[in-house]
Amino acid sequence: MLAMSQEFGAKLRSLDNPEARRAAQDEFQQQQDAAQKKTRDFYQTDAGREYCFSKHRYALNFATNGAFRMEDDGAH
Repeated sequence: MLAMSQEFGAKLRSLDNPEARRAAQDEFQQQQDAAQKKTRDFYQTDAGREYCFSKHRYALNFATNGAFRMEDDGAH
């Protein structure tokens, strides 16, 4: 997604025609929607769920003075 956004930004900066800019924005939106759907579809598979749950998760507990503590949620 980051590479796609950077590429879009460079392309958009190079265009000075409003119609071409709008067409580029529409194309980027379609690419972004497709990438998000692909990601959602992956996380609905067994492999996607296994990947997601294999990552460590941590909870941050902030105090009013700005101090914080990070705790492992135990999901490995």
